[in-house]
Amino acid sequence: MIDEHDLVNIGTPDNPRWVAPTGLKKDAMWYTPAVLAIQDSDTDVMYFSTSQGNVQLQRVEAEKVGMFYWREIQ
Repeated sequence: MIDEHDLVNIGTPDNPRWVAPTGLKKDAMWYTPAVLAIQDSDTDVMYFSTSQGNVQLQRVEAEKVGMFYWREIQ
Protein backbone atom coordinates (compact mmCIF):
# COMPACT_ATOMS: atom_id res chain seq x y z
CA MET A 1 0.00 0.00 0.00
CA ILE A 2 1.30 3.44 -0.92
CA ASP A 3 1.08 6.06 1.83
CA GLU A 4 2.74 9.33 2.89
CA HIS A 5 6.03 7.49 3.50
CA ASP A 6 6.32 6.71 -0.22
CA LEU A 7 6.31 10.35 -1.36
CA VAL A 8 9.45 12.26 -2.36
CA ASN A 9 10.23 15.90 -1.65
CA ILE A 10 10.90 17.88 -4.83
CA GLY A 11 10.82 21.18 -2.95
CA THR A 12 13.24 22.39 -0.31
CA PRO A 13 13.55 21.48 3.38
CA ASP A 14 12.02 24.87 4.24
CA ASN A 15 9.28 24.64 1.61
CA PRO A 16 8.62 20.92 0.96
CA ARG A 17 6.56 19.73 -1.99
CA TRP A 18 5.68 16.06 -1.52
CA VAL A 19 4.76 14.14 -4.70
CA ALA A 20 4.51 10.57 -5.90
CA PRO A 21 7.82 9.38 -7.49
CA THR A 22 6.17 9.33 -10.92
CA GLY A 23 4.83 12.83 -10.49
CA LEU A 24 1.34 11.36 -10.78
CA LYS A 25 -0.85 10.60 -7.78
CA LYS A 26 -3.50 7.98 -8.45
CA ASP A 27 -6.28 6.54 -6.27
CA ALA A 28 -5.67 2.97 -7.44
CA MET A 29 -2.79 0.79 -8.61
CA TRP A 30 -2.15 1.14 -12.33
CA TYR A 31 -0.81 -1.90 -14.19
CA THR A 32 1.58 -2.06 -17.15
CA PRO A 33 -0.10 -0.34 -20.09
CA ALA A 34 -0.87 -1.42 -23.61
CA VAL A 35 0.50 1.26 -25.94
CA LEU A 36 -1.22 2.36 -29.14
CA ALA A 37 0.92 4.31 -31.60
CA ILE A 38 -1.22 6.79 -33.52
CA GLN A 39 -0.21 6.74 -37.18
CA ASP A 40 1.15 10.01 -38.64
CA SER A 41 1.25 11.54 -35.16
CA ASP A 42 3.82 12.32 -32.47
CA THR A 43 1.44 10.92 -29.85
CA ASP A 44 1.01 7.48 -28.30
CA VAL A 45 -1.98 6.49 -26.17
CA MET A 46 -1.32 4.30 -23.14
CA TYR A 47 -4.20 2.14 -21.86
CA PHE A 48 -3.82 1.26 -18.16
CA SER A 49 -6.02 -1.19 -16.30
CA THR A 50 -6.41 -0.38 -12.61
CA SER A 51 -6.93 -2.31 -9.39
CA GLN A 52 -10.44 -0.80 -9.30
CA GLY A 53 -11.33 -2.52 -12.61
CA ASN A 54 -11.21 0.63 -14.73
CA VAL A 55 -9.27 1.49 -17.87
CA GLN A 56 -7.44 4.82 -17.83
CA LEU A 57 -5.97 6.55 -20.89
CA GLN A 58 -2.87 8.70 -20.94
CA ARG A 59 -1.54 10.48 -24.03
CA VAL A 60 2.23 10.75 -24.22
CA GLU A 61 4.83 11.93 -26.70
CA ALA A 62 5.63 9.09 -29.07
CA GLU A 63 8.93 7.33 -28.63
CA LYS A 64 11.34 7.74 -31.53
CA VAL A 65 12.03 4.25 -32.83
CA GLY A 66 13.29 2.78 -36.06
CA MET A 67 16.45 1.82 -37.87
CA PHE A 68 19.43 4.08 -38.29
CA TYR A 69 22.19 3.42 -40.81
CA TRP A 70 25.65 4.90 -41.06
CA ARG A 71 28.81 4.40 -43.08
CA GLU A 72 32.25 4.35 -41.65
CA ILE A 73 34.66 6.15 -43.96
CA GLN A 74 38.29 5.15 -43.61
